[in-house]
Amino acid sequence: MVQVGGTAAGDFIRGSEILKFMGKEKKKVRVKIIGGGEYLPSKFKKKDGTSKTQLVIPVRMEGEIRKLGMNPTSIKAISLRYSAETENWINKHLDLEAEKKTIGRAKEGKETIVIWADPVEEDFIKDEDLF
Repeated sequence: MVQVGGTAAGDFIRGSEILKFMGKEKKKVRVKIIGGGEYLPSKFKKKDGTSKTQLVIPVRMEGEIRKLGMNPTSIKAISLRYSAETENWINKHLDLEAEKKTIGRAKEGKETIVIWADPVEEDFIKDEDLF
């Protein structure tokens, strides 16, 4: 398993990169999960000022090993299709897309680029595999 460590942004996949790869055709970017990941402090803060945590998984994108910070929506979608255990995500694929969104309340909101990770249908757990 690949160890994901630290919080340096240099290895993280950025939303702007995904938008660039998507291009005008809005094609999704496929990555392969290569490790179970871990929860790390995120740049977002809780109401009490402490750091939130974010699941970060190692992926292979365009031949490079990168870190993908997961949002709750993507985690739920992947968990439903692959497994609730991230170790079971290894060697599965995700299609990434990105969009600009306003995060937070309308007046205080900040525009950011959100990455959405969708599980790839060929990798879905089939009902017959569960029994």
